This record gives sequence, C-alpha cells and structure tokens, in this order.
Amino acid sequence: MKKKAKRPEWPKDGTPMRFETLSQSVCKAIRSAYQLERVKKGVGIPWTGPNIGENSLACSLSPWESLKAKSLAWQLEDQGRDALQIIVCLALQLGIEQGRRARNKELHSELGIAKLYAKALHKALKDF
Repeated sequence: MKKKAKRPEWPKDGTPMRFETLSQSVCKAIRSAYQLERVKKGVGIPWTGPNIGENSLACSLSPWESLKAKSLAWQLEDQGRDALQIIVCLALQLGIEQGRRARNKELHSELGIAKLYAKALHKALKDF
C-alpha cells in the first residue's frame, strides 16, 4: 500500500506559506498530469506578461531577468529550481499582485463610502 504524501498545511498564525512549498505542489501536479520536456535548453524564455509587484521585486528578480538563460542555469544549479518551477513562481507572484490590487481597490471603495457617510453625518449633526 502506498503511503500518502503529507500535504502542506497553511500556517495557523495566518502567515503566508513559503513560495517554494506552493510552487513545488503545483509543479508536482503538472508533472503527474503531463509529460514535459524543456525545449531549447540553454536558451532564455521570452516573457510577454507584466512585471511582478513591487513587494515581490524586493526579494525576486523580474520575469525578464528570471527567464534569461544565465539566470535559468544558475537557479537550476544553485537553487534546484527548473524552468517550470520558476514560471509557476512567477504565476504565483502575479496572483499575489492581482489580489493585492483587488484588495486595495476594495479598501479604497470602503474608504470612499465611509467618507460619504461621514459627510452626511456631519451635515445632519450640523443641521440638528
């Protein structure tokens, strides 16, 4: 009988999970579903998407830098990350930036509504 692999659990304190853990899980699922082979080994991978967010850039290379041939080789040799894992990490970082922007928009909307209520309340109290 096969022993089930232990699934990573989200930290109980609400902190984010390590990128390595997230990307490895996604890559493992992709690799179990598809037979993948890296094409044009030793060559950079073109990136036509947006940059990752400023917060991610504080500790990660931009997609254009990450996908250069020299960077891909270093990440594989030094970090043990292949091109698929690098691309999955970029996808996760883009998702985080998208979520951050959506949350900021939501907070901005909530702040706008709060300001409208405050103005209405101020006017009502002034007229009272």
